[in-house]
Amino acid sequence: MKKRRWLWLILYSFPAVLLFSFVLGLAVGYSVLGKSPLEEVFDWATWKHVWDLVFAP
Repeated sequence: MKKRRWLWLILYSFPAVLLFSFVLGLAVGYSVLGKSPLEEVFDWATWKHVWDLVFAP
């Protein structure tokens, strides 16, 4: 019974850890490596601009 509890804890916490590391990686990569303000990471216009750059014809 105790092993099952650990399994569910790992299964439910894994996506949360992935999401946290993704957001932290975006913030560090954009602000530290890119030398841009941290607030721009969470701005929708920034990611629309990146999308347009990647998928421009």
